[in-house]
Amino acid sequence: MMDCKGKKVIVTGGSQGYGKGIAAALHARGAQVWITGRRRDVLAQSATELGVQAVAGDVGNPADWDRVFAACGNDIDVLINNAGGGIRIAPLQEQSDDDIRRSIESNLLGVIYGCRRAAALMTAR
Repeated sequence: MMDCKGKKVIVTGGSQGYGKGIAAALHARGAQVWITGRRRDVLAQSATELGVQAVAGDVGNPADWDRVFAACGNDIDVLINNAGGGIRIAPLQEQSDDDIRRSIESNLLGVIYGCRRAAALMTAR
């Protein structure tokens, strides 16, 4: 893996699983890392364990993205859209409108909101 010294990186869903592993690897290679997640207790514990910054929030909420980017000074080099899931495992006909909406907000809109903001910042540089 490349040297990431001095790079500013946001890893969504970085408090556990693949996201936590990605955040740990990038931090070990010199990146300044911010992890995001909805579960504040797990997020805080992971940030302390990894030695990275944490910003609680829901990627499906544009206002939470504002806080994430503000935390890193509205200046990033890499955005890793790892957050996702929230899909209720059931036949489609048993899923409510809210189940479907939550899945789309997290797995589609969350990625779009983050990429749109990151692209604007990176292009401005």
